[in-house]
Amino acid sequence: FKYDAIIVLDSADKYRLGPIVEQIDFSKSLANIDHHISNAYFGTLNIVKPNLSSTCEIVYEIIKDIINIDKDIATYLYLGILTDTGSFRYANTNANSLRSASELLTYGVDASLVSERVWFRDSLNRIKLLGDVLETLVVEDGFSLMWVNQDMMKKRGANEEDTEEFVNYGLTLDGVRVAAILKERAGRELKISLRSKKGTDVNLIAKEYGGGGHQNAAGFTVKNKTITEFMPELKKKIKGLI
Repeated sequence: FKYDAIIVLDSADKYRLGPIVEQIDFSKSLANIDHHISNAYFGTLNIVKPNLSSTCEIVYEIIKDIINIDKDIATYLYLGILTDTGSFRYANTNANSLRSASELLTYGVDASLVSERVWFRDSLNRIKLLGDVLETLVVEDGFSLMWVNQDMMKKRGANEEDTEEFVNYGLTLDGVRVAAILKERAGRELKISLRSKKGTDVNLIAKEYGGGGHQNAAGFTVKNKTITEFMPELKKKIKGLI
Protein backbone atom coordinates (compact mmCIF):
# COMPACT_ATOMS: atom_id res chain seq x y z
CA PHE A 1 0.00 0.00 0.00
CA LYS A 2 1.05 3.62 -0.52
CA TYR A 3 1.46 6.19 2.21
CA ASP A 4 3.19 9.48 2.93
CA ALA A 5 3.66 8.89 6.64
CA ILE A 6 2.69 6.43 9.35
CA ILE A 7 1.88 7.11 12.99
CA VAL A 8 2.27 4.14 15.33
CA LEU A 9 0.70 4.45 18.78
CA ASP A 10 1.32 2.47 21.97
CA SER A 11 3.58 -0.15 20.40
CA ALA A 12 6.87 -1.03 22.07
CA ASP A 13 8.32 -2.54 18.90
CA LYS A 14 7.45 -2.81 15.23
CA TYR A 15 6.56 -6.50 15.41
CA ARG A 16 3.46 -5.68 17.45
CA LEU A 17 2.01 -4.22 14.26
CA GLY A 18 1.29 -7.73 13.02
CA PRO A 19 1.46 -8.89 9.37
CA ILE A 20 1.37 -5.31 8.08
CA VAL A 21 4.94 -4.85 9.35
CA GLU A 22 6.23 -6.56 6.18
CA GLN A 23 4.68 -3.81 4.03
CA ILE A 24 6.22 -0.87 5.87
CA ASP A 25 9.44 0.86 4.88
CA PHE A 26 10.84 1.92 8.23
CA SER A 27 13.28 4.34 6.60
CA LYS A 28 10.34 6.53 5.53
CA SER A 29 8.43 8.98 7.70
CA LEU A 30 7.19 7.03 10.70
CA ALA A 31 6.22 8.57 14.03
CA ASN A 32 6.53 6.21 16.97
CA ILE A 33 4.50 7.57 19.90
CA ASP A 34 4.64 5.42 23.01
CA HIS A 35 5.15 5.27 26.77
CA HIS A 36 6.62 1.77 27.25
CA ILE A 37 10.04 1.70 28.90
CA SER A 38 10.93 -1.22 26.60
CA ASN A 39 10.31 0.77 23.40
CA ALA A 40 12.74 -0.08 20.58
CA TYR A 41 12.76 3.44 19.05
CA PHE A 42 11.96 2.08 15.60
CA GLY A 43 10.57 5.29 14.09
CA THR A 44 12.21 8.08 12.15
CA LEU A 45 10.55 10.27 14.78
CA ASN A 46 10.32 8.79 18.27
CA ILE A 47 8.19 10.44 20.93
CA VAL A 48 8.66 8.00 23.78
CA LYS A 49 7.89 9.13 27.32
CA PRO A 50 8.00 6.30 29.88
CA ASN A 51 7.42 8.84 32.65
CA LEU A 52 3.87 9.45 31.41
CA SER A 53 1.02 7.12 32.29
CA SER A 54 -0.25 6.35 28.81
CA THR A 55 0.09 7.07 25.13
CA CYS A 56 -3.17 9.01 25.35
CA GLU A 57 -1.50 11.36 27.81
CA ILE A 58 1.32 11.93 25.32
CA VAL A 59 -1.14 12.53 22.47
CA TYR A 60 -3.02 15.03 24.62
CA GLU A 61 0.18 16.97 25.29
CA ILE A 62 0.93 17.03 21.55
CA ILE A 63 -2.48 18.16 20.30
CA LYS A 64 -3.93 20.33 23.07
CA ASP A 65 -2.40 23.53 21.71
CA ILE A 66 -2.79 22.56 18.04
CA ILE A 67 -6.41 21.52 17.50
CA ASN A 68 -9.78 22.29 19.02
CA ILE A 69 -10.53 19.42 21.36
CA ASP A 70 -14.21 18.51 21.60
CA LYS A 71 -16.07 16.26 24.03
CA ASP A 72 -15.60 13.11 21.92
CA ILE A 73 -11.84 13.56 21.56
CA ALA A 74 -11.51 14.37 25.25
CA THR A 75 -13.54 11.29 26.21
CA TYR A 76 -11.30 8.91 24.28
CA LEU A 77 -8.14 10.50 25.66
CA TYR A 78 -9.53 10.37 29.20
CA LEU A 79 -10.46 6.72 28.65
CA GLY A 80 -6.87 5.87 27.73
CA ILE A 81 -5.48 7.55 30.83
CA LEU A 82 -8.14 5.96 33.05
CA THR A 83 -7.50 2.41 31.87
CA ASP A 84 -3.70 2.59 31.80
CA THR A 85 -3.62 3.90 35.37
CA GLY A 86 -6.23 1.40 36.58
CA SER A 87 -8.57 4.23 37.55
CA PHE A 88 -5.59 6.13 38.97
CA ARG A 89 -4.57 3.26 41.29
CA TYR A 90 -1.37 2.04 39.60
CA ALA A 91 2.17 3.24 40.31
CA ASN A 92 2.26 5.13 37.00
CA THR A 93 -0.30 7.62 38.35
CA ASN A 94 1.38 10.95 38.97
CA ALA A 95 0.65 14.66 39.13
CA ASN A 96 0.81 15.01 35.35
CA SER A 97 -1.65 12.19 34.66
CA LEU A 98 -4.11 13.59 37.19
CA ARG A 99 -3.66 17.09 35.76
CA SER A 100 -4.26 15.87 32.20
CA ALA A 101 -7.35 13.91 33.26
CA SER A 102 -8.68 16.94 35.13
CA GLU A 103 -8.20 19.18 32.11
CA LEU A 104 -9.97 16.67 29.86
CA LEU A 105 -12.98 16.66 32.17
CA THR A 106 -13.45 20.36 31.46
CA TYR A 107 -14.45 19.44 27.89
CA GLY A 108 -17.57 17.72 29.19
CA VAL A 109 -16.34 14.17 29.70
CA ASP A 110 -18.78 12.12 31.78
CA ALA A 111 -16.29 10.42 34.11
CA SER A 112 -18.93 8.30 35.82
CA LEU A 113 -20.27 6.98 32.51
CA VAL A 114 -16.78 6.16 31.22
CA SER A 115 -15.98 4.22 34.40
CA GLU A 116 -19.28 2.36 34.17
CA ARG A 117 -18.67 1.36 30.55
CA VAL A 118 -15.14 0.16 31.35
CA TRP A 119 -15.42 -1.53 34.73
CA PHE A 120 -19.07 -2.52 35.19
CA ARG A 121 -20.04 -4.46 32.08
CA ASP A 122 -18.81 -7.98 32.86
CA SER A 123 -20.57 -11.00 31.41
CA LEU A 124 -21.75 -13.81 33.67
CA ASN A 125 -19.38 -16.20 31.88
CA ARG A 126 -16.41 -13.96 32.65
CA ILE A 127 -17.30 -13.79 36.34
CA LYS A 128 -17.64 -17.58 36.50
CA LEU A 129 -14.27 -17.96 34.74
CA LEU A 130 -12.72 -15.59 37.27
CA GLY A 131 -13.98 -17.86 40.04
CA ASP A 132 -12.35 -20.86 38.34
CA VAL A 133 -9.05 -19.03 37.92
CA LEU A 134 -9.01 -17.82 41.53
CA GLU A 135 -9.26 -21.47 42.58
CA THR A 136 -5.77 -21.95 41.06
CA LEU A 137 -4.25 -19.07 43.06
CA VAL A 138 -1.15 -19.87 45.11
CA VAL A 139 0.92 -17.50 47.23
CA GLU A 140 4.60 -18.02 48.02
CA ASP A 141 7.29 -15.78 49.48
CA GLY A 142 5.80 -12.44 48.45
CA PHE A 143 4.34 -13.39 45.08
CA SER A 144 1.15 -14.95 43.73
CA LEU A 145 0.54 -17.21 40.74
CA MET A 146 -2.61 -18.32 38.97
CA TRP A 147 -3.34 -19.97 35.65
CA VAL A 148 -6.04 -20.60 33.07
CA ASN A 149 -6.11 -23.24 30.36
CA GLN A 150 -8.12 -23.76 27.19
CA ASP A 151 -10.54 -26.21 28.82
CA MET A 152 -11.45 -23.68 31.51
CA MET A 153 -12.20 -21.02 28.91
CA LYS A 154 -14.21 -23.40 26.73
CA LYS A 155 -16.25 -24.52 29.73
CA ARG A 156 -17.36 -20.93 30.35
CA GLY A 157 -17.69 -19.92 26.71
CA ALA A 158 -14.92 -17.39 27.24
CA ASN A 159 -11.64 -16.47 25.55
CA GLU A 160 -8.27 -14.99 26.47
CA GLU A 161 -9.59 -11.45 26.21
CA ASP A 162 -11.97 -12.25 29.07
CA THR A 163 -8.98 -12.90 31.35
CA GLU A 164 -7.67 -9.33 31.12
CA GLU A 165 -7.16 -7.82 34.58
CA PHE A 166 -7.44 -11.22 36.34
CA VAL A 167 -3.78 -10.96 37.34
CA ASN A 168 -4.53 -7.86 39.41
CA TYR A 169 -6.53 -9.90 41.92
CA GLY A 170 -3.34 -11.65 42.98
CA LEU A 171 -1.66 -8.30 43.55
CA THR A 172 -4.38 -7.12 45.96
CA LEU A 173 -3.17 -9.57 48.61
CA ASP A 174 -1.34 -8.10 51.57
CA GLY A 175 2.37 -8.91 51.42
CA VAL A 176 2.37 -9.79 47.72
CA ARG A 177 4.90 -7.81 45.66
CA VAL A 178 4.50 -9.61 42.32
CA ALA A 179 1.50 -11.31 40.70
CA ALA A 180 1.56 -13.52 37.62
CA ILE A 181 -0.95 -15.39 35.51
CA LEU A 182 -0.14 -18.09 32.97
CA LYS A 183 -2.60 -18.32 30.08
CA GLU A 184 -2.62 -21.38 27.86
CA ARG A 185 -2.97 -20.77 24.14
CA ALA A 186 -3.41 -23.23 21.30
CA GLY A 187 -0.29 -24.86 19.89
CA ARG A 188 1.68 -25.25 23.14
CA GLU A 189 2.07 -21.54 23.73
CA LEU A 190 1.72 -19.60 26.98
CA LYS A 191 1.01 -15.92 27.56
CA ILE A 192 2.45 -14.67 30.85
CA SER A 193 1.20 -11.44 32.42
CA LEU A 194 3.10 -9.88 35.31
CA ARG A 195 2.11 -7.13 37.72
CA SER A 196 4.00 -5.64 40.65
CA LYS A 197 3.80 -3.03 43.33
CA LYS A 198 6.01 0.04 43.28
CA GLY A 199 9.71 -0.72 43.59
CA THR A 200 9.70 -4.10 41.84
CA ASP A 201 10.52 -4.13 38.11
CA VAL A 202 8.77 -7.08 36.44
CA ASN A 203 9.82 -5.78 33.03
CA LEU A 204 13.25 -7.27 33.79
CA ILE A 205 11.73 -10.75 33.66
CA ALA A 206 9.66 -10.02 30.56
CA LYS A 207 12.72 -8.78 28.65
CA GLU A 208 14.53 -12.06 29.27
CA TYR A 209 11.86 -13.81 27.21
CA GLY A 210 11.58 -11.21 24.45
CA GLY A 211 8.61 -9.45 25.99
CA GLY A 212 8.30 -6.07 27.62
CA GLY A 213 6.05 -3.42 29.04
CA HIS A 214 6.50 -1.30 32.14
CA GLN A 215 8.17 -1.65 35.52
CA ASN A 216 4.90 -2.64 37.17
CA ALA A 217 3.07 -4.26 34.25
CA ALA A 218 4.75 -6.47 31.66
CA GLY A 219 4.25 -9.66 29.71
CA PHE A 220 5.76 -12.21 27.36
CA THR A 221 5.01 -15.44 25.51
CA VAL A 222 6.63 -18.85 25.81
CA LYS A 223 6.44 -21.53 23.13
CA ASN A 224 6.57 -25.32 23.47
CA LYS A 225 5.88 -25.31 27.20
CA THR A 226 2.86 -26.34 29.24
CA ILE A 227 1.71 -24.51 32.35
CA THR A 228 3.05 -27.31 34.54
CA GLU A 229 6.40 -27.32 32.75
CA PHE A 230 6.98 -23.57 32.91
CA MET A 231 5.62 -22.88 36.40
CA PRO A 232 8.83 -23.83 38.32
CA GLU A 233 10.97 -21.68 36.02
CA LEU A 234 8.69 -18.69 36.46
CA LYS A 235 8.68 -19.10 40.24
CA LYS A 236 12.49 -19.10 40.23
CA LYS A 237 12.62 -15.92 38.14
CA ILE A 238 10.19 -14.11 40.43
CA LYS A 239 12.00 -15.21 43.58
CA GLY A 240 15.23 -13.89 42.10
CA LEU A 241 13.56 -10.55 41.47
CA ILE A 242 12.05 -9.95 44.90
